[in-house]
Amino acid sequence: MPSYVNFFEKAGHRLAQLRSSNAASPRRAALSFGLWNLKKAISMHLMGDYAATSSKDDDSPLSIAALIRGGIGDAVLSTAFLHALADYAGTPAVIDVYAASCPDSVRSLVHGHSVFRRIASLKDDIRQEYDIIVDITRMAWFPGVNKSKTGRLSPKLLKFIEDCNTFRNKNVLFFTDEGQRLGMDYADTAGSFRECQMDRKNILCLKERSFTILCEKDPQHTRETFGIPESYITIHRESGNAGEDSLKLWPKAHYHTLMERLKEQYPSMGMVLLGSRKDDNFKNCIDLRGKTSFPELKAILKGAVLHIGGEGLMPHLRHFLHGGPSIVLFGPTSCRHYGYAENINLSGTLCPEGCEWISPDWQVSCIRGFGSCRSMDEISVSHVMEKVSQTLSLQLPQ
Repeated sequence: MPSYVNFFEKAGHRLAQLRSSNAASPRRAALSFGLWNLKKAISMHLMGDYAATSSKDDDSPLSIAALIRGGIGDAVLSTAFLHALADYAGTPAVIDVYAASCPDSVRSLVHGHSVFRRIASLKDDIRQEYDIIVDITRMAWFPGVNKSKTGRLSPKLLKFIEDCNTFRNKNVLFFTDEGQRLGMDYADTAGSFRECQMDRKNILCLKERSFTILCEKDPQHTRETFGIPESYITIHRESGNAGEDSLKLWPKAHYHTLMERLKEQYPSMGMVLLGSRKDDNFKNCIDLRGKTSFPELKAILKGAVLHIGGEGLMPHLRHFLHGGPSIVLFGPTSCRHYGYAENINLSGTLCPEGCEWISPDWQVSCIRGFGSCRSMDEISVSHVMEKVSQTLSLQLPQ
């Protein structure tokens, strides 16, 4: 069966491209758009074509296909949601995940949780009929559901699904790339924020469930394998596919200075630099960028006494690993939306709620016209060191 394609989202992108490239010739744009539509209709299943109603109405466990879009940080939050969704059903269920992120990394996220049966790429074929299909970006909706079977085995789950779909039908823009800011603002206003954005009415009680990401690798053995001291701090200067000059990232010079000062103040403690891209040579640290597998990265992150870095995968991952506090540096993104209670969430005062998704180029161009993110610039190395000292005084034995 062909991959499941969000047609309306892709059509919106295509229309925007044609509007930009054919502004003076709407007739040519209309012809191009019509041909594009015809090709899509012939070559693949479109949004709404694939429904789960053909699955058997029997007493077998509910089979759920989860389409997880976004980056690996989004996948962390999606797996917590899916685990809660299956538990909330109150009846046996199995989940096959089709992810936009690397399947091996997502497979590591769900390690040890038997409800997750199979992990595949979102580009792969959907191999079977499912009782439920859930499509997750920042918010969730259900394009396919066997209402008879789901309603019989779990009436409350069917009610949850129908409520999500009613909300989605009234607020389609929230579920598109272009409408992400609106969805974020709605979540903040409703008090759900990013962690619970997929459960806007708190039906699943995501915070109270405390989903745990499990480690395949033992943190102590992994630490010893890489020659890391018993007490160490992890540091990270990346954010998904963002370029090294993204406004989300604290300046390299600040990281150089921070590592130097950390080494001076805590000479016996290890400073471990994590990530996948080696964009600069950093001294005073154990540089493991590109040297760890995802399971090893998880183990190292969990065992650290403190993590320091920007908003992105690492704070989400460490939160669900229950590894301890992080000092998170916020610029264009909102610490109110993304922050966790156990962390020290630092942000400047110029744009306290950030500018994420207000414009398409928010990561590379400041709306106010500055050459850098002033909210990020306000976070000084001295301020971070002050927070490090305060946090470690609570973490380390006196």
